Amino acid sequence: MTWRPGEHITTPREAEECAVWHLRELGFDDAQLTPASADGGVDVRSSRILAEVKQLTAVVGRPLLQRLVGARGAQHHLALAFFSASGYSPPAAAYAEEMAIALFTYSVRGEVTAANGHARELECAAPRRAAPRRARTSMTARATPGAGASARATFGEARARAAEQTPAEAWGEVVEAWGGFAGWLVKALLVVGIVGLVFAVGISCQALVPSGPDAELHEAVGPLAVGVGALVVRALLRRWLRHL
Repeated sequence: MTWRPGEHITTPREAEECAVWHLRELGFDDAQLTPASADGGVDVRSSRILAEVKQLTAVVGRPLLQRLVGARGAQHHLALAFFSASGYSPPAAAYAEEMAIALFTYSVRGEVTAANGHARELECAAPRRAAPRRARTSMTARATPGAGASARATFGEARARAAEQTPAEAWGEVVEAWGGFAGWLVKALLVVGIVGLVFAVGISCQALVPSGPDAELHEAVGPLAVGVGALVVRALLRRWLRHL
């Protein structure tokens, strides 16, 4: 491996080497890089864990995690880990909890951080040698002559991510991003729908009073339409989200 702790990560291969180093620190001593040409969705392999590493401009979505699970196949004794430079979408994080995938994030300086409970469990179960990891990395980074070139490293990192990302992966990230927004919108539409129906019922009840029932019923049409429309749109969004 050419990358060393404390050096800036500028290429996808260096990011994979950073993941290998981190997994070895966690006790997976036989962790090795897979061939770059045909990794089958797995960048790092050991006798006890499989890992995928991504340098993307967008957050990692659920499809990439599903591909890692598929790459494991029937080898259920192998643990799974994912390393991302840009974080994870909410659907991806939920899927990782369901499938027991350890999620990590890493910086351009090679600092790796656990991003979910499964990753923290791996760190807690690691040998004691992993305890001073962050301190050693930070001290090395300060002593590295090229530490002042962070702007150039960041630019190189962005170019490397863009070069690695396929159109299918890019579309998957867009879908995941919209999925998170749609989840928020579903909650908002539920509130609007309930409020609209409550107003419609209230105005309809006023129509029972002899003074102008026709006018009261006409006024109830607006809130009723808003409430029903919001609930219908919410139902359609929920159906779409289930297919993401």
